[in-house]
Amino acid sequence: MIGQYKITNLIDVGLPSIDVEGPCFHMHDLHEMVGRRGYMTSFFFKENSKAYETYGPVITGTLFNTFQTLHYLEGLDNPTELPNLSILRIDSPDQLLSTEQKKALKYKGVLLEDLLSISYLHYSRPVEIHESGEKKIPNVVYVEADLSDVDESKLLIGYLASKINSGYELIPFEKEELVGTLLGVYGQIDRRLLDHFGFTIEDLQTNVNIGFARIKAKARHRRLTEDEERQKSDLAFIKKARVIMAVAEELEKSNLSKALSPRTQDALKSLMESALKFEPGILLHKKKQIYWDLTSYLHITMRHIKEFQLGDFAVKTPLPYKPKDLGSLIEKVLMSIDDEIELHFKTENKPFNRKGAMSVFFNGDYFNLKIDTDGRLEQFHSLGKDIR
Repeated sequence: MIGQYKITNLIDVGLPSIDVEGPCFHMHDLHEMVGRRGYMTSFFFKENSKAYETYGPVITGTLFNTFQTLHYLEGLDNPTELPNLSILRIDSPDQLLSTEQKKALKYKGVLLEDLLSISYLHYSRPVEIHESGEKKIPNVVYVEADLSDVDESKLLIGYLASKINSGYELIPFEKEELVGTLLGVYGQIDRRLLDHFGFTIEDLQTNVNIGFARIKAKARHRRLTEDEERQKSDLAFIKKARVIMAVAEELEKSNLSKALSPRTQDALKSLMESALKFEPGILLHKKKQIYWDLTSYLHITMRHIKEFQLGDFAVKTPLPYKPKDLGSLIEKVLMSIDDEIELHFKTENKPFNRKGAMSVFFNGDYFNLKIDTDGRLEQFHSLGKDIR
């Protein structure tokens, strides 16, 4: 320890907490006591200090340090410019704080010299690891349900209609699904709905996703005609061709050698199978929905999923999770800052970024991400080796 502290260990009397008081706290000591393990901590401020005036006598949360600061504190980096260790940043879940206050406390912080004492729970959820070495997604519950008697088409129509009525902005794929499903179930659609979504009559014939949704809905209710079966095959061919073109476009950016090794051939095969199975989806359910499409998926997986890293992408930092867990991982990371995302799109008309000093800390890793003004996830990757 650098500083001198009065430490009261309440664990000895059956309480899972430790109180620490001192005339002057040091960031190295705070990191050692509560930062490294992410302990939930109550930070008490000195009376008449700026932190006390702004946030009151106490704030509960976890110590938040940037990726660069954390590496410095752990002795992993020796930067030419030392990080500012005089600022205390706290990631607080306190519902009495506004989103603006939480952001200010987390990214701008308060003076460390305003800290009077801390009280922390000597407990943190351990990071779980698969036998193969990848991390497990925390707090995921799988529920099995028998939906064999459910009319999927009408359920989908009702679900998307309820979202519209509740003020949600449907993503492009949802609009296509709704239009196509309505056509498949009822054989017609209100022109006003087409206009509302920005579709034309021609789109009903040329949009592949609308066509697939229409054929799929028809097939659930009655046997397809020979002509409709041919339409289904044609649509499948077009969709596959588009996926191949999208993969080829990303491969060109990777500068992949034309001489393919057996390992590269296997990786390409797995990549193509994964891309063909992919469907656009919602990653964060808010009035401004955050989603990913094929372009997002390929950009992320081909650069940051180890099995799919080829060419120049092989030097990029792989995500420490199984490929099948990617969607769940992104959902969890976005949910950890959902109030920040919601506030951003309510007040600003520009892409949402989290990088550098504002990178998102989740389950022992820092993540950079970018969401465009339409709500589409453009970038997502981790910064490096886990600290905890």
